[in-house]
Amino acid sequence: MIFFIKKTVKKYILYILKGTFLVEKDSYHIWNLIIFFVIISLIIITSSHIMDHNIKIISKLYKEIKKLEFYEKNNLLICFI
Repeated sequence: MIFFIKKTVKKYILYILKGTFLVEKDSYHIWNLIIFFVIISLIIITSSHIMDHNIKIISKLYKEIKKLEFYEKNNLLICFI
């Protein structure tokens, strides 16, 4: 019984490593799943980059606000009319 399990596990591991499940007749559903995961991962990566960009913009604006608050507090703000 144990010999049969070892043989089956070895056969299944080789089946996955060779990638034969991707070229079989019924592999259409597997390819759909792979494409779905690729699209989701691209969306996640793009979202992360956009979020990083927005955080940099917010940080710059926050520094500018702090600078303006300092000028206003010390009456250094110059108004141009």
